[in-house]
Amino acid sequence: MEFESPSFTITELKAIFTKLGLAAKIVTDVAALSEAGRQIDVFEKNILPRLEKIVTATQHSYSTGQATLPDLLDAQRSLIAIRRSLAEMHTERTRRMNDLESLAARPITEK
Repeated sequence: MEFESPSFTITELKAIFTKLGLAAKIVTDVAALSEAGRQIDVFEKNILPRLEKIVTATQHSYSTGQATLPDLLDAQRSLIAIRRSLAEMHTERTRRMNDLESLAARPITEK
């Protein structure tokens, strides 16, 4: 029994590879979207609240003379950096969601 390999035209091959490329993009975007959501959750529920408490405690310590101005400024800079990172994560997540919606040609809801 002989196996005959299928033959494809250049146009058919282009269509196949385009579909495979889109499938790979979808898988990549879904994975990145999921990871971004996980990171955002960790930052919003754990890191950000703890850092806000640290800033508040440092402000109190500064007002009572137990912390220095550089201590206070460092705590505030850290909080700003975390908020900036969180905003960037939200932006990346939104971009990935928009990419997926563009590929699907319809709105996508999570879960």
